[in-house]
Amino acid sequence: MTSGLKEGRYYLSKKEYVEPLTRILGFKPYPGTLNIKICSTKPENIHSRLVVLPSKRVNGFCANGVQYFGVSCIEAVIRKGDREIRGAILLIDKTKHGPEIIEFIAPVYLREALNLKDGDFVEIRIPSQ
Repeated sequence: MTSGLKEGRYYLSKKEYVEPLTRILGFKPYPGTLNIKICSTKPENIHSRLVVLPSKRVNGFCANGVQYFGVSCIEAVIRKGDREIRGAILLIDKTKHGPEIIEFIAPVYLREALNLKDGDFVEIRIPSQ
């Protein structure tokens, strides 16, 4: 787990993202994402496996002359120790992150709920479709 660019809060404050995410995922996302660094020598392989999984889609939109890009959501569970929280992996159409970073959302502030700090290891599980 790693600190991010602090932009997730901004995007997850936009009703054009929050309303469809709430509808399709069944929870209102906490206004921010958790950035998870993939522990692999080839993170692009994991990313390419994620993009072919069944996902739910939030289309991009334009607001006040600014283009906001779409995002695909893969329902998943994040775990640290014996605590699990249901949420979703975000596959963002345009991101500043490389393939080694996964952005995760949940209905709670994950750093607090899982007592996380930079460098902690978490497990992400994608339930069977």
